[in-house]
Amino acid sequence: MVNFKTAKHYRDKRNHYVDKNEWQIFENVHEPIIDRNIFENVQRILENAPVRRPNGDGEIHPLSGLLFCKDCGAKMHIRIDYRRGGKKHIAFCSEYRKGKGKNPKCHSPHNIDADLLLQTVADVLRKIADYSISNRADFEALVKKSLAIQQTDKVKKQQKRIPQITARLEQIDTVLNRLYEDIALGRIEQDRYEQMSQKYSAEYYTLKTELAEIKEQLSEFENADG
Repeated sequence: MVNFKTAKHYRDKRNHYVDKNEWQIFENVHEPIIDRNIFENVQRILENAPVRRPNGDGEIHPLSGLLFCKDCGAKMHIRIDYRRGGKKHIAFCSEYRKGKGKNPKCHSPHNIDADLLLQTVADVLRKIADYSISNRADFEALVKKSLAIQQTDKVKKQQKRIPQITARLEQIDTVLNRLYEDIALGRIEQDRYEQMSQKYSAEYYTLKTELAEIKEQLSEFENADG
């Protein structure tokens, strides 16, 4: 259970989200329904899971939300083709269909047999599974190397993000100070002040939370690497 996620701001006396490190977390207040390791693994999977919605035929294909156009990068939708007396799932570029073929953002529907693609993916996964069993040590080494590369790329992006957040926080702080002076000197209407103050304050605390999370993740990575 988490308490004290918000606090009244001295400028506008309204509740705003505070830094994550100021939250008070009370663990084991309620009896857990599932094991913590299972919970954390599911959360990690959900964070990276694609959005999957039923297509126009009311179905959710296994590859739904996972296919993207090689030219424009847009998502590929999957519909059922009943022509020729059969039933075939066809993936096509969503941007081409939006333009209705007259003035599309993408100049080809890139029609793909989704069922054939799914079978190909299944065959590849079976080969990977067989390889992981017959060459376990080599497979584990490949996985660790791949994860290390992904982690390194993520760390670089996070390190690049820190100065961007810091600079923006300084800008917002300057703006809020000027707003406070304007309202104190009567140079701005109260409604306008509250509107702008809430907007910048919300962005400020969102960035502060993001910065704290990035620093925490970088610290965990350094400890694990050490």
